[in-house]
Amino acid sequence: LKQCEEYQLSHGYFGDREFIGITRHPEYVNVLWKQRMTKASGEYLATLTLVQKDGEYQVIRCWVDMWAPRK
Repeated sequence: LKQCEEYQLSHGYFGDREFIGITRHPEYVNVLWKQRMTKASGEYLATLTLVQKDGEYQVIRCWVDMWAPRK
């Protein structure tokens, strides 16, 4: 939770998003989108990874790339 609070102070909350696409692999699927933040300019890459187990889809991971070069 501390990491979320730090990002919210500097970048704000999740804003608009735009679907990019899907990549398919034998064991999983990635859903990709451009994610904007309420306090930061630019776009960030977001990824949701799904697997199918016993006929249901399960989220394995979800992340937004918030990397920025150090000044």
